[in-house]
Amino acid sequence: MQQISQNLQSIYHSYRILPLLLCAGVIIDYSLTFYFADSVEMVMRYEFSPTLKYAVSHNIVIPYLLSTVIFYYTAAYTVLKFLADSEI
Repeated sequence: MQQISQNLQSIYHSYRILPLLLCAGVIIDYSLTFYFADSVEMVMRYEFSPTLKYAVSHNIVIPYLLSTVIFYYTAAYTVLKFLADSEI
């Protein structure tokens, strides 16, 4: 049990691994959105994100998803790297 706790602590304190969890969540969210939607029209009707609606209507969902994941990872990595040595 102590080893599991140490492994979780090492993941929690790693500013390189933690943003990967955020990116995995984004990929899972968008994948399940398209998996459970019956059609593209359903995504266009019920999706709240204007950028995703734009990507769907212009048929650029994969580049949109890749750029979103890269942006989220870069932003989270940068912020966590700056906060790693702080007292927060």
